[in-house]
Amino acid sequence: SVQKAANSQACCGAAQRFCAGRSVGRFLESCSARSHDNGIPLMIARLLDVFATLVLPAYAIVALGWGLARAPRIPPALLTTFRRLVFDLILPLYLFRTLASVQLPERFPITYVLGYYGATLALYAIVTALTWRRSGPGTANIQGLGGVYANAVLLGTPVITAALGDAAALPLFALIGLHAPLLAFATGALAEIARPDTEASLAPLLRNILLGLLRNPIILSIAGGLAWNLIQGPLPEDWQSATATASKLIPPLALVAMGIGLADYGLRSAIAPAMGVCATKLVVHPLIVAVVLALLPGIPHLWWQTAVLMAALPTGVNVYLFAAQQRAGEAVAAATVAIATPASMLTLTAVLALTIR
Repeated sequence: SVQKAANSQACCGAAQRFCAGRSVGRFLESCSARSHDNGIPLMIARLLDVFATLVLPAYAIVALGWGLARAPRIPPALLTTFRRLVFDLILPLYLFRTLASVQLPERFPITYVLGYYGATLALYAIVTALTWRRSGPGTANIQGLGGVYANAVLLGTPVITAALGDAAALPLFALIGLHAPLLAFATGALAEIARPDTEASLAPLLRNILLGLLRNPIILSIAGGLAWNLIQGPLPEDWQSATATASKLIPPLALVAMGIGLADYGLRSAIAPAMGVCATKLVVHPLIVAVVLALLPGIPHLWWQTAVLMAALPTGVNVYLFAAQQRAGEAVAAATVAIATPASMLTLTAVLALTIR
């Protein structure tokens, strides 16, 4: 047992050096060496602990929502109303309160955002380019988006804050605030460029995207909470205490709403290309983000953890909505969402075990 404890401490030390920006190869070599000396059972135990305490409860609530959507006696209109209430009112209020309550850093690490979205957009471009000829421009665009677009709000918010605490809210929402706008603009611009009948300028496209963002309650709540914090400072302690209990109930409600929405998306066809997109999202994306941010100077460890967990989240259902709106790649998008969500139970558990210390 003494040897096992020594192995565990050594492997954790290697992980900490990696998180601080040291050599990736040295980290992998260290963990590989320890695995030959009773390190594998220790890692398995850690994976099971993370799975049981963080991942399984979240996905159990998602499954509850899926079961409610499949229940024959519950009117679909009632479930739709519940989802809209969560998405349009309850969750935005939660995001506003969280961002308006956190202690903002004196210096915002701009390299953090640039590093995450630089890696994300590069992967988006690579996947789209590789599938452009085989799948066609419209479907390739959706495949590229599915490889980087995370279920950041409904799944990421409860899982990441549960794993890292409320202190992770600021780095998480710094990414979420740009997530939908940036990727929506990218996929919209590519869709417009790929259209064979496109002759007009991109001005109408830009106008439509901006109007869509201004109507998005998630974006507005993030911007509003951050603006309050910058102008007025964090919410008063009595306000935070009065709303603390209610705020703890909101993440589970978001997970139920996610499960209800997931019931609408079946595997349909295109399972083979969807598997490739899932592998990109669940494995390649977090790996690239982890390496890029580890090599950049000045990234706080908590922010690095948050970004890697964000990248490890499964494909968000908005990818299917983008596909339906563009009338391209709908089958691939639906299959990707349906496969990536349950598959991420394993991959997200592994990423949590490797990043949390």
